[in-house]
Amino acid sequence: MNSDFQTQATIQIQNILLALSRSDSSIPRVNVDGIYGPETSAAVKAFQRQHGLPITGEVNYATWLVLLKAKEDNNAVSLPSKPAFPFSFVLEGNNLSPGDSSTAVFILQVMLETAGIEYLSLSSVPLSGIYDEETECAVREFQKRNLLPETGIADTRTLSALADSFNKYAPDSQ
Repeated sequence: MNSDFQTQATIQIQNILLALSRSDSSIPRVNVDGIYGPETSAAVKAFQRQHGLPITGEVNYATWLVLLKAKEDNNAVSLPSKPAFPFSFVLEGNNLSPGDSSTAVFILQVMLETAGIEYLSLSSVPLSGIYDEETECAVREFQKRNLLPETGIADTRTLSALADSFNKYAPDSQ
């Protein structure tokens, strides 16, 4: 198999597993790095165990089909599993969108920068408090990596996933 294709397939598998792990603590978190190592294998085994599949740690066709179904089911969930604490009192049901300028946008940008630890391909953003094009692109990439609708708008689900990622690397912030 072509190594570029293998890497892209692994990234896709890791993205699905990471998104599923956010709402299911029995699936271990994985880093989306394109390397199918012990961490990814352990997450696949946990997924296979949970879904009654042969526990091999490898993604065969049957496992792939169940992963895709789980991804689809996960995308159908309308509410995040964890509130986005820094934003809940600031936004009061609104979204952060391109053109916005506020402290909440600055917090969003800080959290996007921290998420870059987990997602190496996430673009760096200026810490300006202005929801500019770079911020929108980084939000879209984060949404893509978390199997969220790629709108470029930081809605409640996006902010919750971002807060979850941020808290993973900044545990003292909780």
